[in-house]
Amino acid sequence: MKELSDGVDRITWSDDPDHCDIASLCDDVKSLETEFADMDWDTHELWVRTDPIVLEDVYLGPFEIHLPFTCLGGAPGSMEFRIVATDPHPSAKREDVVHPHVESGHLCEGDATAPISRALEQGRLLDFFQIVRSVLNTYNADSPYVKLENWEDGGIQCADCGYDVDDDESSFCEACQSTYCGECIYGCGRCSDYVCRGCSVRCPSCEERYCGGCMLTCSTCKKELCNGCVNDDGICESCQAEQQAQEGITDNDDSTQQPPTPGNGEQQGEGAIIAEPPASNAA
Repeated sequence: MKELSDGVDRITWSDDPDHCDIASLCDDVKSLETEFADMDWDTHELWVRTDPIVLEDVYLGPFEIHLPFTCLGGAPGSMEFRIVATDPHPSAKREDVVHPHVESGHLCEGDATAPISRALEQGRLLDFFQIVRSVLNTYNADSPYVKLENWEDGGIQCADCGYDVDDDESSFCEACQSTYCGECIYGCGRCSDYVCRGCSVRCPSCEERYCGGCMLTCSTCKKELCNGCVNDDGICESCQAEQQAQEGITDNDDSTQQPPTPGNGEQQGEGAIIAEPPASNAA
């Protein structure tokens, strides 16, 4: 029971006046027995069971909310609570989605994230379980893992994130031939073909995404860049700038090392004849 003892200590020893004391924790545990269909615990966690949940005429069944004692008091690195379907009716397409907002036991808390976190930090057990149950009894059509209208037939799902996507909002990757939502597909910056994250390539120069056919390899640095970032000679802008800078240094060196042009009366080496000044015509 050390995990429970540590959790109680984190709550009751806090200077926050909103944190529960031992008496409040005991009252919350007693209330859970009457508030929920069932309640139990072991040495590691406490859990309750909800009544069967039905959303928009779709029967989902009852759920257990499992709270590890390490979550009490907001312990750093504490385990997340889990949602377990006791009579699972998962979506037709994804067995790990037993509720529109539950994936693999993890609840998408949405706007309830802050209230849930605060309730755990302060040790308000009854409030925590009531908030989570409220989320389970609510359907947000804007952000489900699987939409209720597609619960039985599966519908269309994004091949990347797995979210449901309406037919008129989906796009087809020209490379892998799979269907994606608008967040997981890109229009090639050059040819405008639609390509997914896995089939597209990000140009390191302009940082836009392109299909593989619109990418070229710089003949100098061998980096893969888009057509627009490589010149007609197959050189990227960065290498081109380096070459121009190097050519400028070479030109300057050549100009400073040119020997002087010999003039009249200058020594030209051994055996050179030094021109005499012209004779005066004065009488």
